[in-house]
Amino acid sequence: MFQRILLLDLNYHLRRSLHVKALSELRDSSGRKTGGVLGLLNSIQKILSLCAPCEKVIGVWDGGHSKRRLSLYPPDEKSMVGYKVSRGFHPGLTEEEKAERAEIRQTVITSAELATPLMQSSGVHVIQWPEREADDVIALLAKSLAGQYAKQVVIASDDWDFAQCVSEHVCVRRQVTNEWISLHNFMPRIGVPVDWFVLRKAVLGKNSDDIHGVKGVGQVYVAKAVKAFVSETLKGYREDWYEAHQYRDACPADLTPFFDFCGKDSRKKFQDISNCRKAVEKNIELVDFDREIFPDDHTQTVLQGVLSALKFDEMSAVHQLGSLGVNSLLENFSHWSEPFRRIS
Repeated sequence: MFQRILLLDLNYHLRRSLHVKALSELRDSSGRKTGGVLGLLNSIQKILSLCAPCEKVIGVWDGGHSKRRLSLYPPDEKSMVGYKVSRGFHPGLTEEEKAERAEIRQTVITSAELATPLMQSSGVHVIQWPEREADDVIALLAKSLAGQYAKQVVIASDDWDFAQCVSEHVCVRRQVTNEWISLHNFMPRIGVPVDWFVLRKAVLGKNSDDIHGVKGVGQVYVAKAVKAFVSETLKGYREDWYEAHQYRDACPADLTPFFDFCGKDSRKKFQDISNCRKAVEKNIELVDFDREIFPDDHTQTVLQGVLSALKFDEMSAVHQLGSLGVNSLLENFSHWSEPFRRIS
């Protein structure tokens, strides 16, 4: 059993690095932009340093949008309503904006192609599941690996959606705020027990995916509604990490009692949650990772791949960095690569 496995949301870390001005114009001898590759590698190096020791590191690329989500909430570019509709080339974009988006997409594709063999040479398992979103694959891996193959699984991403994966063996490392999200601080940090996080997310919505929440209801009132309901149902509610354990199974599969409770409350925002029940339940289908179904045989194949041995290959990594002209890393390679060398 591994002591710690690290899961990386590669698309997130790559796109974040593309917005760094100092990296945006870096190119290799053939003219390909390499700033994203350099930024991604530096991000991973920093994460490895902060999360050491890690015995296994797995990076996941997006394989496309979820067909299930697209069928549940089809994007309509005319009305600009639907799952991730704003990410496309909709009619409201100017030609300049379309060209900018097209350039970013191509840069992401090129950077991923260049970075993948480099990461593999550096000891990072890289996977991309066709027609599957990276978030869903990471959630699946976290659930499959935690406890059975690893005492601890760390998800490195600033996407709040991953909070739903937190468990006795899974935590989230947020880079921007330099914090860990675990059962120890879940209640005071998030405001609701772990098993209520998906409902919280469904009520709040997710603008980046064009999933609209209940208008006028923020995280404070979601927490108040959940706390009031759980307090009445379980006759007690304390905001410490032990309670996060205790209430993991307190969220009923059928949320009718919760919506009925909110509807009978005198507070308008509670009533708004109840009145928007259909929209909230639809959002749950969109944001809950557990709703995505993965074939067992495919899952086992992926697990066998990421659990196989993969070592740091210094000669290959140096050669690839040299071909990309990433001199800033080569000049300090022995020191810079130390976190990768420690991956056992």
